[in-house]
Amino acid sequence: MTRPTVSYRLLLQRPAIAPLLGAAMVGRLAAGMVPFGAVAMFTTGGQPTYAGLAFATVLLVSAFTGPWRGRLTDRHSARTMLPVFAIAFTGLVSIAAALSTVAPALCLMALAVAAALAPPASAVLRTAWTAIAESAQENRALHSLDSVLEEATFVASPLLTSAAWALAGARWALVAGGAAALIGTALVLVSARRAGGRVRAAFVDKRCESSPLRTAPPPRFRSLLLTRDGVALLAPMFGLGIAMGAVAVVLPAWAGQYTTAEMSGVVLAVISAGGVLAGLVFGAVHFPGTPWAQYVTAAAVVTCGTALIAGTSHVAVTFLAATLIGLGMTPMFVVAFLLVGRVIPADRHTEANAALGSAYNLGSGGAAAAAGALLATTTTPVILILAATTTALTALAVALRSFRRVTALVSDPGRDPVHGDHSAARDPA
Repeated sequence: MTRPTVSYRLLLQRPAIAPLLGAAMVGRLAAGMVPFGAVAMFTTGGQPTYAGLAFATVLLVSAFTGPWRGRLTDRHSARTMLPVFAIAFTGLVSIAAALSTVAPALCLMALAVAAALAPPASAVLRTAWTAIAESAQENRALHSLDSVLEEATFVASPLLTSAAWALAGARWALVAGGAAALIGTALVLVSARRAGGRVRAAFVDKRCESSPLRTAPPPRFRSLLLTRDGVALLAPMFGLGIAMGAVAVVLPAWAGQYTTAEMSGVVLAVISAGGVLAGLVFGAVHFPGTPWAQYVTAAAVVTCGTALIAGTSHVAVTFLAATLIGLGMTPMFVVAFLLVGRVIPADRHTEANAALGSAYNLGSGGAAAAAGALLATTTTPVILILAATTTALTALAVALRSFRRVTALVSDPGRDPVHGDHSAARDPA
């Protein structure tokens, strides 16, 4: 039976919570403004080919290098690495803007290197919530609120890019996106320093040294994908990305066939609205079931919503399906970040949080590219059914937890589900 557990109002009144969330929103603007700004810059310069390459390059390079950046941050602390990444990222984005008209190939290279060095502020913040939460319920509420605000940020970033494009030019829209990363990173670190206590420690500590779970030097190159928990965490998130990427590409074609193409934007907005609603409710109310069961259930809701769009030509039913996708999407993110605190050693939390984002982005990018290619030869229902089926299959990776480990990351079975210490039994799911 569900029951209220946490008040968002009281949570935001705690020192550092609201400042950290606000600072993170500023920094996250870069994730939307830089790729969109690059597209705008090359498009206005009459280079549409480079526009597409720039967008794909930024997203893919960022996704592939996310775990590496998270690992470095765990090893050397957020206070050390975030400024380094932010300064390099902002500088390279500015260089790319300056090179766009005189050397577009060099501009593309600068954007690729910038994406590889983007500050992993979101992953760091997820790690911080797990470290500073005073209870499992508060941890859930913090991650839910953060996910909702992240969704709002990605709604705002294209609007801000368009405004900068119209007022100052596309090149300056790209520069503004790069600057957002530096400003947001600075605000996050200042907020953490002013808060002191556990909040400050979450950004200062070298997690590889502070983890109570580590009894031997950390393996430097062991992938999270070589563990049953890592597979169970990342595969469903990859599947969620597949569903979202396919839906985003297919919706305009579907809408053009049954209503008007412009309606696709409304359907995507409904997905976001459903995600915001689900995130707020999921964080404030206790739901039955283990986190792993909730993870699979949320993936099933996304699968049903995707399949429902494939089987209907009615706008009202499509709105219902879009709502279902949103209702499953945000809880999937929240539960995944909570599970990081349960099953991944504390000295790899930032790496794992970054890997979740990378898994989603790779699934979304790959599905978008595949759906775009299939639209020329295949109907929209077939593409959506393929996406829904793949999403369901990736969720089955959770079943791997019932089998023998591929390789062990953690040998100690006792572990606090919130802070990763030995004060509570490990998740029995």
